[in-house]
Amino acid sequence: MPLNLNDQQSYWEITVSTAPPGFEKSYAEINPDFLKDWLQLFVDSVQLLQPQFQRPSLTLPLQFETEWINSDGPYGSSENYYQLKWHSILLAGGTESQICLSFEDGRLGGGEPICLEATALSPRLSSHIHRPDPRASFHLWHDSSRRSEFEALFKSGAGPPVSEPKSSHRPLP
Repeated sequence: MPLNLNDQQSYWEITVSTAPPGFEKSYAEINPDFLKDWLQLFVDSVQLLQPQFQRPSLTLPLQFETEWINSDGPYGSSENYYQLKWHSILLAGGTESQICLSFEDGRLGGGEPICLEATALSPRLSSHIHRPDPRASFHLWHDSSRRSEFEALFKSGAGPPVSEPKSSHRPLP
């Protein structure tokens, strides 16, 4: 089935856990209980689209791999070019249920999120949290007729969201 750009759906300000996030200083210090709850809600949302998607195991303590990346892609395109650290963990690596947990460290101005991404699926599905706010955004591909299923899931996650999910879906001209 061809990709329909009108099927990109985003959900914002979703409460993912009642546990404290623990990442006030660094995403690497994320509270394992918070992460387990967020991962659970993320996998539940993926399974609404791909029922065969398997829940990956989470090995503690977290062991992030770190590499240096360029601040503006593979080529320095401006005088403001610099390098920063990218930290990641693959859950269920090499399988159809692979999820990448990742974050950047050192971007000027900050504001980088911590991300969950179902990297083996096409198109990829993702969820992001920008500290200090522990609420997540979810970015999924599905027909708008299924929106109520996802809204119900996100409302039942870890309690009611602080605000109603809102769509960033904008019809193409």
